[in-house]
Amino acid sequence: AIIVIDTQNEFLAPGGWFERLGYDIDRLRRILPDLSAFLDRARQLGVNVIFVRHQYDRSKLTPDMLERSRLLFGSEEGFPSPGSWGEAFCEPVLPLDDEPVITKHWYNAFSNPQFEELLQKLEIKTLVLTGGMTHVCVETTARASNHRDYRCIIVEDCVTGNSADRHRTTLSN
Repeated sequence: AIIVIDTQNEFLAPGGWFERLGYDIDRLRRILPDLSAFLDRARQLGVNVIFVRHQYDRSKLTPDMLERSRLLFGSEEGFPSPGSWGEAFCEPVLPLDDEPVITKHWYNAFSNPQFEELLQKLEIKTLVLTGGMTHVCVETTARASNHRDYRCIIVEDCVTGNSADRHRTTLSN
């Protein structure tokens, strides 16, 4: 299955949280045309596509996670919030009506048990990871998938990160 991680407005769209934090949105958005074309071809071939979105829901976070949010962002208020523009997927990388969308509340897609349940139901053995951020949610999900005996592939031109060095280091690892 192709796993599309966190391709949401807060991270990749002009006016989103990452742009407001000062990240180079143009660099982050460079993956969108390639990722869109990659998904189109995969769909033509009948490959499963699963979207994973990050949603910041304080009620789902542990005290340690809230503390990390304070350290990383200076606030316990996170992004993207449920039902917001920022939570929506960034065009042109959008799920089709019949493609599953899994909501996670922290970096790792496996943090939502429904993700692995879906993989098992679909008899998925290989995860092809795309999206962002390479060195955070993509890498965390890749490591967790390896610990669960899934084969894992990260598609270099279909992932992005807000740090070129960390992006390259993750791909090298």
